[in-house]
Amino acid sequence: MIARNIGFGTRTSEGSLAYSSLLSVIETCRLRNINPWTYIAQVLRGARKGINPPPFPVCN
Repeated sequence: MIARNIGFGTRTSEGSLAYSSLLSVIETCRLRNINPWTYIAQVLRGARKGINPPPFPVCN
């Protein structure tokens, strides 16, 4: 709720989907003791090269 109050929400359904997807990735990484920013950077690097995203690593 705090994030919505600070960021004033999203303006489109696409923005809401992107926001919720990003939060899901961050939370999954947190639960698996993975640095979410490292994982997201890896996904973006691969996407620029046309590579499918890697699966989430198993829990440590």
